[in-house]
Amino acid sequence: MAIIYGRPTLGLFTNGDFESGDNSNFTFGTSYSAESYRGSYSLMVTGGGTVIGNQYVSVDTTKYYRMSVRAKTLTNSSPNNYLGIGYLGFSCYDQFYNFIDLRNCGDNGNTTLTRACNPGDSYIYIASASGWTQNMSDLYYYRNVLFFPATHPYYGSPWKYTRIGYGDYNIYYNSITDVSGNGTEWRLGLSSDGTNSMTMPNVGYSLPIGTPISRGIAGGTYNYALGYQEYPATWAQYDTGWFTGESYNSSVPFRYKTRYITFMNLPNYGRTGETTTAKYLYDDVLLYQSSAPGAITIP
Repeated sequence: MAIIYGRPTLGLFTNGDFESGDNSNFTFGTSYSAESYRGSYSLMVTGGGTVIGNQYVSVDTTKYYRMSVRAKTLTNSSPNNYLGIGYLGFSCYDQFYNFIDLRNCGDNGNTTLTRACNPGDSYIYIASASGWTQNMSDLYYYRNVLFFPATHPYYGSPWKYTRIGYGDYNIYYNSITDVSGNGTEWRLGLSSDGTNSMTMPNVGYSLPIGTPISRGIAGGTYNYALGYQEYPATWAQYDTGWFTGESYNSSVPFRYKTRYITFMNLPNYGRTGETTTAKYLYDDVLLYQSSAPGAITIP
């Protein structure tokens, strides 16, 4: 059984132990030498907002991964004396470094076209309304229409990942009607923003009967794999455990068609009204890769 220490061969974020003595690949924070979990340096984080690491780490979603971070609060906030807090995890990207939003992923309302869809059409027809909201008061970002053309080289896997419907083309629906009278065929009115009607753009690929369709639903922006954590005044470890594969999710595993990830943190999220935000430290920001769970011992 292998034990992995320090950098390199199995996917550790470069400089995740911060022993380079600078903030390379983690420029949202500053190198800190007065305290560390181990070694001579850690990373000090302040402020709020969304912070993303600079390094795109290549991943193979058929293998097993485990992410681990050490953290502690350095100074509490003022005036309410809060500990540091934030969401911890990673951000997913496809092979072209496009961010993968949940609205690019299938698994909701998976169905197929019952009639061919052509450029200029105002409606599409689908075989099932299961998983499709019929309440047009629901916010527009719960009503994307996602297409998975069989001939597309990247988006052709049924109900997995596509940018046709969200990303390359933004397509919504603003009405849904049972045109069969018995629930076997439904008509969706196409919309540019969830309210105004539109006609189908030319997406460059044919959309015949049987083309897979999903409903695009927004959710957690990133993969909060290590959760929403309040960091104590002593070092604590946060660990995902082993995971593998792809799905529609905001935790683990990876999202469909993930080929790269970056480190992600929402520092001091939800702490409002503070004159000074808490400062906290990170150390040993690690990403392990293995051919099987348990094949690596985490130090």
